[in-house]
This record gives sequence, C-alpha cells and structure tokens, in this order.
Amino acid sequence: MKSFKYLHIMTHPAMFFNENIIDMIHLNNDTFDSAEHLFIVGYEDIYNKYKMYDNVILIPKIMTKNYGKFLRYCNNAQFVFLHQNWFYDFIRLLITPIKIRKKYIWCVWGHDLYTNYGMTTGLKERTKMFLRKIGGLLINFESKYYKGIGIGFKYDALEIKKRFKKNINIYLCPYRIGLDKEVVERIKSSNDTVYENKSNIKIMIGHSAHSYLNHKKILKKLEKFKDENILISLPLVYGNQKYAQEVIQYSKSIFGEDKVEVLERRLSSVDYIKYLNSVDVAIMDQVQQSGLGNLYSLLFLNKKVYLNGDGVLSQAFFLEGLYLNETSQIDRQSFEEFAQCSNKSEYWYPGYMLDDTNMIRMWKETLKKLSS
Repeated sequence: MKSFKYLHIMTHPAMFFNENIIDMIHLNNDTFDSAEHLFIVGYEDIYNKYKMYDNVILIPKIMTKNYGKFLRYCNNAQFVFLHQNWFYDFIRLLITPIKIRKKYIWCVWGHDLYTNYGMTTGLKERTKMFLRKIGGLLINFESKYYKGIGIGFKYDALEIKKRFKKNINIYLCPYRIGLDKEVVERIKSSNDTVYENKSNIKIMIGHSAHSYLNHKKILKKLEKFKDENILISLPLVYGNQKYAQEVIQYSKSIFGEDKVEVLERRLSSVDYIKYLNSVDVAIMDQVQQSGLGNLYSLLFLNKKVYLNGDGVLSQAFFLEGLYLNETSQIDRQSFEEFAQCSNKSEYWYPGYMLDDTNMIRMWKETLKKLSS
C-alpha cells in the first residue's frame, strides 16, 4: 500500500464538510501538493464528484465493518485528519493502537465539541444520549494521545481547554464558513430573495431541529408580538424530527398557521443564502457553538441578530470588543425596539470569514507547522 503524508478520514454524509477541503487541496497547486494527501470518503455521492482524482477513495463504514482497512491506511500515513470524531464509533474508540491515535488531528466544527444535543424524552432518545456521553468520555480519554485538535473558529479553543482540561496542541484547520464572498455580496446587493413576502417582519429562530436552540423558550418570548405583522420562520431541515414537529405545533398554537413558515427541505447553497437574505431578525439562543456559517452570513447581510448572552458566540464577540443583541433583552423591548435594525453589525464586516484565501492561509500554516 502506498504511503501518504496526510490522510483525511471523511465519514460525514454532508457534502459541505468534505468538498471544500478536497477542492482546496486540488485547486490550489501553487500552495498544496495534492500527491501528499489521501482522502477516504464514506458516501458514494461524495466519491462520484471526486473519483477523477486517484487520491480520493470510497470506503463505506470505515470505522465499523471496514475497521481493518482504517488501521492499514493509518499505518501508512504520517498524520491523520479526523473530519468527524463520531461518538458512536465504539470499535475505533476502544481498540485503536496508541501509535495511531498519536497521529490524529481532530478537525472540530461547532456542535461536535459537545455531547449534549438537548432533547432526551423517550427511551430511544435517552439511549442515544447515554451512548453519546459514553462516546464523549472515550474521546476525552484518547485525546491525551492526539497530535492535536484543529479549529476554524478561534474561540473554540476556549471550549477545548474547558472540556479537555489539559495541554493539547491546537491547529488552524477551518472549513469554509458559508459561500464564497462574491456570491453572498451579489445576493446582498441584488436583494434577491427566495421568499418575497416583505409586507411583514420575518423572524428566523435557530438553524436546525435541535432542542439546545431553545425554540419554545424564544417562541414564548415572542408571544407578546403575536398581533404584530410578523412571520415566524423555522429552519428545521435537519436534527431531531420529533422535536421539529413539536416546535411546529407549538408555534402554530401561538401565532396561527398564517404567521408560521417552516423550512423542511434542503436548499442549494445559493438559495439558502437567498433565504437568509429574506430574514429581518434572526434569534440564536444556543449556549454552545453551532450555526457559525449562518451567523456570519446573517451579519454579512446586515441582519439583526440576537444571541444568548451566556453563550460561547456571545462571549467571542465580547472578547473582540463587538456587541450583538442578547435574547434576554426581548422581554423588556417594545415591538419597535425589537424589530428596528440597529445596524450595529455593520461595524464589523466579516467578509474575511467568507473568503477562501483565509482558509487556504490557515491550512498552509498548519501543514507547515506539522512538517517542522
């Protein structure tokens, strides 16, 4: 078997978490040597897009049914980038040799740093939560051997230090945050939207169907505005679908059918930015770090954003000397105060987070650091 310097294990089913790294390595030959990299993907649709490259291979269920292949490929790599550190990969978490664990760089993205996804009602959900916590403890244990943890959002380092409570190397390994800046700028300047209903104030709550986003808590806060000209918008494409149905039912019981819009199907990346551009106010009440791509895109589009004042994202903005609205303020606000765009987000222009040159620069620094 041929040896590679960098092995990328990509077991996440979403194209987004895989394609921007594969594209970055292959389309920037002046910066990266693609011959040094091997990409193992777990899903056929991702493989079909990149099968023209001889360093992209398909191995489904590599952490379970094909665990032996995982070990062989890891043995032939100097560094192993885990683009998903899945809580339920118990075979890998229990019996992988230490010499292989020492090669790992775990590339974190938002909520995979956390074991608590919220809703635990019902035997199935409680069982999943229990297994997730066991998997999280195993990751905590084996992380002492890791080469390091890769981040794209620098304040994830705070969460890493809090969770692992030990010295661990931290590398810059970002994923693209949202779309190319030029695409978002074009949509912003054209004011091109998927949903043209601008006769009311569109209020987006959360970005997925996870209970840590506190949909019901926010809906209750907004109940005092139910007679105003508003449209509650709920992106519930992925996450816990039982919880999603509860949120839909609860929101319609307060605001009625005509004032609730539910996004339940996946949009293309461009259409999703158009959807965000149709929003007037976005409320993200999670304490943990998640939905960062949504947040940067919303701020880039100059939307009014409310965050949980005790959350990681709010703390990050505070440390940057920036202010965003806090969800606790809603209780004291009139509708005019709530809906009025203060334009405070315009003082910070997060275009660099939508720019591939930033991602390329950080990955270049990481690979150089690993090789030194």
